[in-house]
Amino acid sequence: MNPETAKSVERNVGALESVPATIALIDGRVKIGLEPHELERLAECKNKPVELSRIDIGAAIALNRDDGTTCSDLCSARWH
Repeated sequence: MNPETAKSVERNVGALESVPATIALIDGRVKIGLEPHELERLAECKNKPVELSRIDIGAAIALNRDDGTTCSDLCSARWH
């Protein structure tokens, strides 16, 4: 994950009068809306964060991982 890209996307969302809410796991806990230091943490993570899909989330939580989520899985989950 490129932290500058993530910050840019959040700025663009904010400019459209929406609330940016990057979603990730930090220490195995679901976080909706990351602090700048958490974005940096994902970018520098030593456990090689991955883009989680629905099938991976349970294991990542159990292992206390830092990982990102995929938009496609989060959006499609809404319809199931």
